[in-house]
Amino acid sequence: MPDLLRTFLLSVFLLILLGAVGFVIFIIVSSSIKKRGRVARGLNMELFLILVPQDEYLAESAQKPKTDKEWVQPMEQLYSVFSAMVEKGRWRIFEFGQPYLVWEIAYVSDEIRFYVSVPSRYREMLIRAVHSVSPEAVIEPVPDYNIFTPAENGGGVAASYVMTGRNSLLPVRTYQTMEVDPLSELATHFSKLSPGESAVMQVLMRPSPKKFNRLALKVTKKMQEGMSFEKAYHDAVKAVIVPHKVKQEKTNPVLTPQDQETIKAIENHAIKQNFEVNIRLVASAPTPERAQLILTDFESAFNQFNSPNLNSFSRSPEKLKDVVFEFSFRLFDEKRKITLSSEELASIYHLPHAGLKVPKIKWLKARAAPAPWGMNDGPYLGWNEYRSQQTIVRIAPEDRRRHVYIIGQTGTGKSTLLQENIRQDVEMGHGLCVVDPHGDLVEYTLAHIPQHRWKDVVLFDPADLERPLGINMLEAASVEERDFVVQEMMSIFYKLFPPETMGPMFEHNMRNAMLTLMADPENPGTLVEIPRIFTDKDFQKRKVAQVTDPVVRAFWEKEMAQTSDFHKSEMLGYLISKVGRFIENSMMRNIIGQARSGINFADIMNNRKILLANLSKGKVGEVNANLLGLMIVGKLQLHAMRRAYMSESLSPLFCRRRENTDWI
Repeated sequence: MPDLLRTFLLSVFLLILLGAVGFVIFIIVSSSIKKRGRVARGLNMELFLILVPQDEYLAESAQKPKTDKEWVQPMEQLYSVFSAMVEKGRWRIFEFGQPYLVWEIAYVSDEIRFYVSVPSRYREMLIRAVHSVSPEAVIEPVPDYNIFTPAENGGGVAASYVMTGRNSLLPVRTYQTMEVDPLSELATHFSKLSPGESAVMQVLMRPSPKKFNRLALKVTKKMQEGMSFEKAYHDAVKAVIVPHKVKQEKTNPVLTPQDQETIKAIENHAIKQNFEVNIRLVASAPTPERAQLILTDFESAFNQFNSPNLNSFSRSPEKLKDVVFEFSFRLFDEKRKITLSSEELASIYHLPHAGLKVPKIKWLKARAAPAPWGMNDGPYLGWNEYRSQQTIVRIAPEDRRRHVYIIGQTGTGKSTLLQENIRQDVEMGHGLCVVDPHGDLVEYTLAHIPQHRWKDVVLFDPADLERPLGINMLEAASVEERDFVVQEMMSIFYKLFPPETMGPMFEHNMRNAMLTLMADPENPGTLVEIPRIFTDKDFQKRKVAQVTDPVVRAFWEKEMAQTSDFHKSEMLGYLISKVGRFIENSMMRNIIGQARSGINFADIMNNRKILLANLSKGKVGEVNANLLGLMIVGKLQLHAMRRAYMSESLSPLFCRRRENTDWI
């Protein structure tokens, strides 16, 4: 019998021991699974920088300025959106815990920045919620930032949790009872930091269970029966754990004003959406002493939320290593959670606004605009990002027939946009002209012309002295075109030279000289021959003999015939001062001195050819490049006028002019 009892007791002991060992193993394994799950959830979150314009809604509030409460209140609605952010599935809840959001105010690179980190699957919900509060806000994904000084450079770190001094059922003071925006004081502490110092306020939030609200209402009910808050809370919790039905006699307790205030505060707290919250403060500085001083300074900013007879915030120092680890991975600490309402949460963290006059805040410098509707046909221009939605932007063929002007500061991408448009035009088989005063755009175009379009290319390079291509502006197929050419040339001269150096006499003499040189369509004159028609009598007679316009003939036979040699010499010097600089330049003379243009502009326009004009000012000279560019544009305009009498079905030629102000 004793042996049997001994065996039984030993078996019981072994079972208890195995159970205890199994329980310990279960605790260790489950703890390890939860820890890995927490880290995995933290790593699966996306970080966004939130930028809002400093003057947002300023125009609307000009007539009636908004109060601080009106700026902060919409943030309560934003937080309420995430009341449905709950995990489904017991195993996922066990392994990863409930999902949460992380709101951060960080002093990074001498700027106060507002961040939010969200689980990837709630990204769109976050963007919509932020835009509901701040329609002009930009939410852009960013890489994680670092506030810590490398270990080899020294430096110090200090960190702590912010907890409530009493039970979370008792609310703290909120913006509704404050005269100024509470964020103003918090942000002011950030703005006082010096270079090399950083600080972060990290607020983690997730929806609280519904039992919190039910517990709050039970506590208020018991307090109305005359119990103190502590006794009411104790009985309410006990009733949840050990339900009982004990009928108490009805009494008419007398509540003090303080009790009534507490009951009302708890009820208001309970009817709002509540969240489980972690609040971390982390400071980094060149020395540990300075880091601790910064942290203490930030902790003091939470004194403004102290509510007499209700609740307040207090500092909860923890192991620095643990706090920094949880801060870096944005982990929710179950042991350090407090429960706050959406009103309390909005008081601690909300987006900056026009009424917040604190320096160093990173504002949105330029607003984004949505892409115009219907820009989905034609060559690709780029993409528009508005409210995190990307839209392809194209330019319609009809719009391309009108003028398109690209403006922007140096380095903003004007040339890149031109390059992309040119590449698409070449690939789509369009006619194209590129006038480039730098040369690199032409070189880019040449490098991106496919083999099947090589024969369509006409390269005009004035710096190629061995094979100069002629351009004669004095070619005209009709009397009407002669008048157009003269007007175009006079316009060119006015663009090249100051107006005060021109005058009516210059126009009069130059106009008649050019009309005379164009009188013979079989053998047109050139700009080089303008001085010669005044100095060479025989040449003048031959050209005047071809003139049929009586006004032009009268200029030579009556006006010039009666002009003294002295006045002729004065007039000649006036003309040569304008055209001489081009005639005396051998490179320019070889181009503008050819009677027939080497470039068939009509063929280029009508047959979808590619004209590339490399007018590099470094090789040609600025004035020469301007003259040649204006002549090419004038030639294109002349042939465009000819097409006015042709079919509208002719393919267009797209002219890309870099530094457009030089050619108009």
